[in-house]
Amino acid sequence: MDRLYGLIFGTTYFEDLRAFNAESIISLLAEVQKRRNKFIHVQPAAISDELASQVVASLKDEHLAWIAVFNRRLAARRSVAAA
Repeated sequence: MDRLYGLIFGTTYFEDLRAFNAESIISLLAEVQKRRNKFIHVQPAAISDELASQVVASLKDEHLAWIAVFNRRLAARRSVAAA
């Protein structure tokens, strides 16, 4: 997804999230990615109840940030298409 995002938009999702001051979401997503990698490399304890709780507690904030980023991207594409 990260590579596809860069190919389509020329930046990263994290950089777009920074434009909306979503540093806490960036930190959480980076931590989830790091722990997921540990999990698939035979460290099952990397996915803890604490991490799962943090993800669930942040779902609404992440979703709202995702909507804001993609609304911005959609608006930019529409303005290019209208020009």
